[in-house]
Amino acid sequence: MDFTAIVASLIGGGVTLTGVLIANSRAQAVTEERINQLRKEVEKHNGVIERTFTLEKDVSNLFHRYEEMNSQCQQIPHIEERAEAAHRRIDRAGIDKAH
Repeated sequence: MDFTAIVASLIGGGVTLTGVLIANSRAQAVTEERINQLRKEVEKHNGVIERTFTLEKDVSNLFHRYEEMNSQCQQIPHIEERAEAAHRRIDRAGIDKAH
């Protein structure tokens, strides 16, 4: 093998190695950018999950409060009946309502 062939092979290998390193560097940059995009999407998704959990909790609390209020509303007729009975007793006793 002559010296020219060796130099040509070394130059060809160096150029090939340089090309591979550049391509690999670009591929790595693209991969890192895609990972960053995915990371942002995951963070956004996690935020939605947290808000959904909070909303579910709030809806549950509202439902329980609704049930309490509904129960209290069902007691109103009984309270009204007692108030009317008290007014009748006052009327029968002849007590002036104005005082």
